[in-house]
Amino acid sequence: MKIHEIKKENLKYIEPAFSHLSKDDILKQIMAFGEKRLNYGGFHPTRAMSYMMRIPNKDIIQHIHQINEYRKIEKDNYILYPYTFDFKIHNSKTNIIKADWFSGMGQGFALIAYSRQNNRKIADKILNSFESDKFTEQTDFGNHYMEYPNHCYALNGHIFALYGLYEYWYRFKTNKAKHLLIEGIKWVKSNFHKYRNIGDASFYCSDHKVLCNRQGGKYHKVHIEQLEYLTLLTGDNWFSDRVKELKDDFNVSGDVVVLSNERI
Repeated sequence: MKIHEIKKENLKYIEPAFSHLSKDDILKQIMAFGEKRLNYGGFHPTRAMSYMMRIPNKDIIQHIHQINEYRKIEKDNYILYPYTFDFKIHNSKTNIIKADWFSGMGQGFALIAYSRQNNRKIADKILNSFESDKFTEQTDFGNHYMEYPNHCYALNGHIFALYGLYEYWYRFKTNKAKHLLIEGIKWVKSNFHKYRNIGDASFYCSDHKVLCNRQGGKYHKVHIEQLEYLTLLTGDNWFSDRVKELKDDFNVSGDVVVLSNERI
């Protein structure tokens, strides 16, 4: 499988953002202060890395890094960033992922954040976490980088993890990163059929069959945009064919905002 080096301006979430937010505003979001759906607070790595990889203020980047350093769990040769709150999957009263848990999506965004800071020491240890069993499921059909390990098999979170592996490879060109990326792409190709819902919105996850048009954030369109990005990264028309299928299945209008306070 080929992986293409795209133009820098085509990388996902490369444009500066969040410059209107104060350090206190960002801290409140990173720690999810008072948010009922996040069990009233706890460290939220996806938010921390989302702000870190896009905000132009170097002082705030350093402040987020200090929070990350305090919250990280370092084992052997890898680093994990724990979500320190319980989370109800699809607002379920019984399917609850308990703190501290780890996410392929969060680790992928961490790879983007620290690769953009050119912090190879930390980025290498984040990359190594993809070889652990904390969120990675190795299968005969590729690696699954789970957003909610063993609780919900969401497609979008897995592909967001691939964004991080790609950006690390884009900047440092290691064989390990390329291998982990290709294994994750193979998993998408082998499992996409579980998420397509012919003639309707795709499924958010393969096990609970929650329709994307019922899951906040218009995730059907997120799936489309993610597969378009994989088309760009690989040059593989298989992904563009799946994009056409999803567009034919269900029309989603309007903008998709994934990296907003409501979606992360």
